[in-house]
Amino acid sequence: MRKYVSSDTISQHKLDLLQADFDRARKGGYKYLLRFTYQNDYNQECPTLERILRHMDQLTPIIRDNADVIYCLQIGWIGMWGEFHSDGNGLDKDPSAVAAVTEKTLQILPSNRTTMMRRMAYRDIAEANSDFVKQNVNRIGFFNDGTLANMTDAGTFLGDTTRITVDDEDPEFLKVSRESIHLPVDGESFWSGWGDYTRMNPISALERFQKHHYTTFNFTHTNIDFDGAGPIEAWKQIIFTEEILKLYGLPCDENYFKHNSTPTAFDYIRDHLGYRIEMTQSEGSFVDGHYKGHVTLRNVGCASPVNPREIYLVLFDEKGKAYEYGTGTDVRILEPWKEVNIDLDVALPKKVKSENLKVALWMPDEMESIKYRTEYAITIAEGTTPNILEGRVLNVLP
Repeated sequence: MRKYVSSDTISQHKLDLLQADFDRARKGGYKYLLRFTYQNDYNQECPTLERILRHMDQLTPIIRDNADVIYCLQIGWIGMWGEFHSDGNGLDKDPSAVAAVTEKTLQILPSNRTTMMRRMAYRDIAEANSDFVKQNVNRIGFFNDGTLANMTDAGTFLGDTTRITVDDEDPEFLKVSRESIHLPVDGESFWSGWGDYTRMNPISALERFQKHHYTTFNFTHTNIDFDGAGPIEAWKQIIFTEEILKLYGLPCDENYFKHNSTPTAFDYIRDHLGYRIEMTQSEGSFVDGHYKGHVTLRNVGCASPVNPREIYLVLFDEKGKAYEYGTGTDVRILEPWKEVNIDLDVALPKKVKSENLKVALWMPDEMESIKYRTEYAITIAEGTTPNILEGRVLNVLP
């Protein structure tokens, strides 16, 4: 947004380019983690609060129209890189401005979508100065652009600077630990050469990812394919074994090593950021025109699924005829390290013979525009056999 620091109006050309990006995401089968920013130089001109709010009004229709391919919209807008510090007009130190931008971001988004803020302290300020934010504070997650950069995560957790680490003692750190389980959490390390990388060893990183329930992490910084060498590049050289996982109490499904006998630390982190769902038990049968059974799902990832989506039971035959039944179960109940039992009881359509049917779970995106897109469905990592049927990813029950 740098070009619009001095303009009240975003050009139609810019909006068209943004729409083209959303179209590209939808065509490619992925979603965006968005942040709008104005400032990437400490000496550059910054927009006024009034101008930011006007731009946000302009962006509202396009954000809502493309909510299906937006994973999360972070609360940026103010300060360097949208991180709410060093703003040229001092908006980061103005509680009313912090509250106004936070409130407007929540209003831009559909009510079933969440956002993230750079620090819990800013969220507290916004909550104290806006009734709307207070009512929607459970939609505000957290992004840490200084993850393990130094002992305070580059000022993210200010704490007592005489301590070696702020972990588990700093009030903000503890607040993120408590409240992040159902909220999106994103992070990144500092660019190559900027941080104290002794804290970014894979075990320390995983401990942080688990405590703060990270759903995403930027893999470009310190990755040799994008940046200079550093921690992420080092993760690719470290082999994780079952013994290492047991030694440090790291979760892992029992079949994980069957697919990759020598996973690196990078592989393991990639596979366990966010959620990783496995099915640990399944039983059921057709009785008196009904299918009755139950399944047990377990999440061995770092975080719960963030956006709502219903788990469906699907009965299908070898000719490709499928019958969908909502279970009333939202995937967001699948918290890390916990098992969830789902009872199943559905009536078969008339004249449908049960001996011709297979049974599966289907977890599609809730948005109709991409509901039948396989790229957006959740695949159970272990315990089922995936089957693709007319845009559905069917996790077939044994």
